Amino acid sequence: MRLRVSVILLALGLPAIGQRHKIEEINAEKPDGKLIQQIMQENDAGKKTALLEQFTSEYGESKDTPWALEQLQAAYVKAGETDKSITAGDRLLTLDPDAAEAGLQCLKAAESKKDAAMIRKYAVAAAAAAQRLSAVPQPKEAGEAANWKAVVDYAKQVQDYADYALYRGAAESRDPKATIDFGEALRRQSPSSEYAGKVADPLFVT
Repeated sequence: MRLRVSVILLALGLPAIGQRHKIEEINAEKPDGKLIQQIMQENDAGKKTALLEQFTSEYGESKDTPWALEQLQAAYVKAGETDKSITAGDRLLTLDPDAAEAGLQCLKAAESKKDAAMIRKYAVAAAAAAQRLSAVPQPKEAGEAANWKAVVDYAKQVQDYADYALYRGAAESRDPKATIDFGEALRRQSPSSEYAGKVADPLFVT
């Protein structure tokens, strides 16, 4: 039941929790700041996506690039552009390995493509990011506790989803090597999870 609830929540999306990057300050006198201002003021989805693409292309080294990539991946997901979603998410994970939402969206895209290697890659990346988020100590300030709990709960849902993706890959694959790769990745990733126990049978048969 826990996994089913988690999958439903993740399918609905939790943008307020999954979104990690924010723009702290805009200097509209500089070209990159002016472009960010344009992005924030643009209401047309297609034009906004084009502006985000322009920003990530022209200002790849900017401190605001993770924010732009996060926005861009979300736009691609909404538009159903699977390959572009993976590309944007992969770039974001390179800049910010703790971006659990980026890993999750890459994993979902890989599942839609039925690409076993990519499913393993992004299940591992999403789970690793989620584990690091879950390990963040509870803040002492009472006003920050609720947000911390929401982030930790979300991270656990991402972890469940990633674990299940590996388990399902092992259980459903007809390729013995893929079954072993999925199963061993799951055992390394979450040795004490319920899915690590369940994957023992497919591995034994293989």
